Amino acid sequence: MGDLPVGKKPTAFTVLRYFGRKAFFARNQPPSEADFQAAASLEGQKEELRYLKRLAAQGHARSQHLLGIKYDFGKGVRENKRLGGVLYRLAADGGDAAAMFDLGCSYHLGDGAPVDIDLAMEWYRKAAEAGEARGMNNLATILGYGTDAQKDVEAAKMWSRRSAEAGNPRGMFNLAHFLEQEDKDNPEVESWLRRSAEAGFEDAKARVEKLDLANAKAEGDEAAFNWLKERADERDFFAMTELARLYEDGTFVEQSVTQAYALLTSAVAHYAEREPPGMADVLNRIIDLHERMSADELANGRQSILDDYGVSALIVVGRVFRQFAEAFPDLEPGRPWFDLALANGASPYGFAGGRMYSIID
Repeated sequence: MGDLPVGKKPTAFTVLRYFGRKAFFARNQPPSEADFQAAASLEGQKEELRYLKRLAAQGHARSQHLLGIKYDFGKGVRENKRLGGVLYRLAADGGDAAAMFDLGCSYHLGDGAPVDIDLAMEWYRKAAEAGEARGMNNLATILGYGTDAQKDVEAAKMWSRRSAEAGNPRGMFNLAHFLEQEDKDNPEVESWLRRSAEAGFEDAKARVEKLDLANAKAEGDEAAFNWLKERADERDFFAMTELARLYEDGTFVEQSVTQAYALLTSAVAHYAEREPPGMADVLNRIIDLHERMSADELANGRQSILDDYGVSALIVVGRVFRQFAEAFPDLEPGRPWFDLALANGASPYGFAGGRMYSIID
């Protein structure tokens, strides 16, 4: 059985202070492939920590990185961002490309380390050169949007292309942006946007949907409306919010602020957890509709959500409105939504983490 790659070993004090006595006594032994496989099989379980601490103490770079993530985010241990950063550095020195990327993020965001863009770029570059696609993209971002001293658009384009070709959705999106800055008619722009959207990047999805709507409009108003209606029926966020705009303005259809309100609140109900691009604009549009709608129209809008999506959607929207009530005092509080949900069979209580809570309070 061959030894695993060994990085820089923590000092005996670090091992004893943070990793425990068993790891301390194991610190001078070579790491075991069997131990790492055992740790991998126990992912998320308490016993996983024992293996990771021993391997980290023995200098196994990948385990140092995984343990650093746990301390950085408080996964199964008490959060300790400073220790997370120390472990990232140990793993990065040991050649772990993902740790190099996370260390770059720590310096970039000032999370567990002081903000230092030069150090962030240094570690992003090391990660990129080691084949880490996220490092390539983040390096490209700083080179493309940074200060005059940092800016190098050609290098940014090169690294974003390498990130894109390595399969990183953000890299694909950034590459499309840099290419578009040079030539908005470059066919590569749309190609990379679509690949990024297909890979799940929300900003790219929004851009692609705008392209598709523009193509539909080129075929005529009816084609554009039918495209939006079909996508809205499939619960597409962009289509729901754009179709709402048509109902607000009375474009192609009879004007109906109630229908617009129902579409916008439906978008909130379905995408509250994901918060896609444009969610803040949707909330502002809902506030504007509140100022224009009567109490009966608002009630009809809530009833439409109930009829189409059920009581769970009412509760989701109510919670979102309650969450934003302080920041947006003109937004109707969530209570009317909760009342309608309760009147239609919703339980006033829910359970989370083994505890009961009120859906209202």
